[in-house]
Parts: sequence; structure tokens; C-alpha cells
Amino acid sequence: MSRDVLLIQPPLLHSNLNTDVIQEAYWKVLKQKVYSIISNMPDSIHLKEHKDNFTGFIEPNICLFYIAGSLRKAGFHLDYLDFHILDSEIRLKDNRAISEKDIEYKLSDHSCDFVMISPLTVNFHWAVKIAGLCKRINPESITVVGGVHASFEYENILKKYQSVDYVIVGEGELSSVQLLQNLIRGTDIDSIDGIAYRQNGSVQYTGKPQPIADLDSLPYPDYSLISKEYIGNSMLRVITSRG
Repeated sequence: MSRDVLLIQPPLLHSNLNTDVIQEAYWKVLKQKVYSIISNMPDSIHLKEHKDNFTGFIEPNICLFYIAGSLRKAGFHLDYLDFHILDSEIRLKDNRAISEKDIEYKLSDHSCDFVMISPLTVNFHWAVKIAGLCKRINPESITVVGGVHASFEYENILKKYQSVDYVIVGEGELSSVQLLQNLIRGTDIDSIDGIAYRQNGSVQYTGKPQPIADLDSLPYPDYSLISKEYIGNSMLRVITSRG
């Protein structure tokens, strides 16, 4: 089994893909917030409104970059797909939202051996859809989902979506590395805290992970995964504390 890992951010903009009340409320508030700050944006950043969405402003997933930093330090080879960026490009160029075919076409050019997806509640439906596409391209691929939404909903996710193999619960910098290392070695994963998975049709959970005590021991987020052409129009979050 290879040490190639594909990290994925699902689309973030408003779509017609299984939206619910929470997601609709998110997009409504997001639109209001963008309007409140748009007058203070630098002239170099150009936003274009498209059906209650603003394209041209990119927000990479910092959680994935934290995971990426730890994986790279452990010797894994990383690839990154940001479908929020692709969605923005398609909306600006073709005046339409991203489609399942767009995503599958992009995935076909990348290795899908290990796939790690970090969704929010607002784009979780896209996350499981993308996991299924990865399985369609490579039935042997191993799909891992993490993040706050997945941490709270791991049991329902594993019961409902066969396209998701593992869920990382809580902080993922250490458990992500341990999970992939053990899968490559073929060794047991029950010793790794914070992992949920299916076994014989039932959901197994290895137990609540302990908080990472020494955050300074973690590598910096791997921002090298961001394409240089988007650095100027990206909003990079800073996490100053946990807990």
C-alpha cells in the first residue's frame, strides 16, 4: 500500500445538493457578513456575487493543513484538492455551480489510495458524495473523514454512508498519522484513541482521545499545498488556542 494521501476540501458555496435548514441559515449569515466587510477589502481582491454567493475569495481549510503538516513530517506524500476553489472558478467562467461530473473528472487525475476529507456541517453532503466518487474510481481506496461535524456524528455517518471507512474524532494530527501507519502495516488500530469504523456491520469506537498537551510539538500547517495564484485572495485563519 502506498504512502500517497489525497486531502480534500468539499465545495462550500450554496448549492442544491441536499440542503437543510442549518445549511441555508449558514449561507444567509455568510452573505450578510461578506456584505459587512466587503467595503474594507483591498482593491486587489475582486469579489463577484453569484446567486447569493461570493466568488473570488478563497478560504482554505486550515484543519487539513494542520493534518498535512503532521503527515508530511511522518513521510507521507501529499496531494490536495480544494473543490471550493474549483466551484468558484466554474461559477465565474460558466455561470453555474460545480457538478458531480466536474468533481469526478478532477478526481480521476489523482491517486485515491488514502483519501482524507474535512467537511463542515454546511458541506457535509458533498463530503460523502466525494467519498463515494473516490470509491467508484478506486474501489480499494480508504476514505477518512474528520472535523467537528464528523466528530459529533461519527456513528450516524458510519451507519448511513458505506463510502466512509473511518472517522477521526477530535484532534487529528496524531491519530491521522497513527491510523494510516497502522493500515499500511496491517496492524491493529484499536490502540489509537479517537477512531471510529465499521466492523461486521456495527460501529466501533476506540475511545475519546486525550487533548494534545504540547501544541508546540506539532508542525506548522502545511500552506505549501495552496496554489500560489490564490495566496493573495485567500483568507488564512489563525488558531490561537484549543479547548
